[in-house]
Amino acid sequence: MTCSSRLTIQMGDRAPSEWGTLASLLVHEAPARFHFAYFRGKELTVGSVPKGETRLRVRQGKLLPDESVGTMLQLLISSDRVLETPPAAPERVLDKVTMGERSLHLIVGYEGRREWRSWYSAAAVPGHLRSFLDDCRAFGDRLGTPAPIQ
Repeated sequence: MTCSSRLTIQMGDRAPSEWGTLASLLVHEAPARFHFAYFRGKELTVGSVPKGETRLRVRQGKLLPDESVGTMLQLLISSDRVLETPPAAPERVLDKVTMGERSLHLIVGYEGRREWRSWYSAAAVPGHLRSFLDDCRAFGDRLGTPAPIQ
């Protein structure tokens, strides 16, 4: 017996996200070591501390059309298994106290869904989320040299 299902298979960045459209992504390494913010329809904001310096430098810009940036970030979120990780201490994300501690703050928002939020002390960041942080740094580096904070 032969069965033909005629399923459509989409590969790579052509496959739609199971979560929908990425609305926002915030990655913050505290205290003021790295900052990555994507809000759909806005310029990407990246802050980092250049080698040999102690102050965060921020830059903003568009690398590609917004839809392409969102798609690329969704691929990073998926490949680094961010949303497969149970949220950790969501109440501590961007809290005044935890922003002064060595820590990682993550917020992922998809249109029509509740945000996924997690906080980790620097020593407790899981390896795959450390990889995600590195991927966001590399993505942000494509914006070029940071300018001093005014």
